[in-house]
Amino acid sequence: MKRIIISAVSLLVFLPFSCKKEKEENKLSHSYAGILTYEYRRDFPGFSKVLKMDIAVAKNGTVTFGTGSSGTFSGEDIYYDGGNPAMKLKVEGTIAFISAKGEYQKINNNDCLLIWTNTKIDGTQYLWVWDNDLNDWVVPPAAHEVPFEFNDEYSDGQMQFSIDEATISGQSIKATLPDIQGNLTYGYTLNLVMGLDK
Repeated sequence: MKRIIISAVSLLVFLPFSCKKEKEENKLSHSYAGILTYEYRRDFPGFSKVLKMDIAVAKNGTVTFGTGSSGTFSGEDIYYDGGNPAMKLKVEGTIAFISAKGEYQKINNNDCLLIWTNTKIDGTQYLWVWDNDLNDWVVPPAAHEVPFEFNDEYSDGQMQFSIDEATISGQSIKATLPDIQGNLTYGYTLNLVMGLDK
């Protein structure tokens, strides 16, 4: 009988601590759901390709992503020098948002998501120059057909997103580089919506 009473008392003492520990495992006051957008855009030749992946953040900080997707891109444009055609450029290829992974961290008292991506762009650039004598486009002796690629791999490191900023207006982490005309933009945007759970 004494052993049963001691066991019951031990159980009662243990239960409040168990509940408290379980409650403390919730690192966030709400869950979140949203979209991670992967963008590749060029002003010359003008085109834009966007792929999206679902993201969910649980209250305990667990981050999960949806399935990947892929697509094709193509653009062609003419560069004019003093109003006269000088160069014609065409790019085409494939873009793939293969996968992503992430984790929640509290950084400088801010709720943040660290996100790693696995993406790939495979493309080919074609170049023609204008021949005034022939009054036509001709293939230059070199660099007519040039393959290119951009890869993001998990080993390249993570991007740090603010949950508050991604929820209020979306947060972008992009690189914008000068191109032949305009810019080349490559990167990611995170948009989150707060869950209704409490």
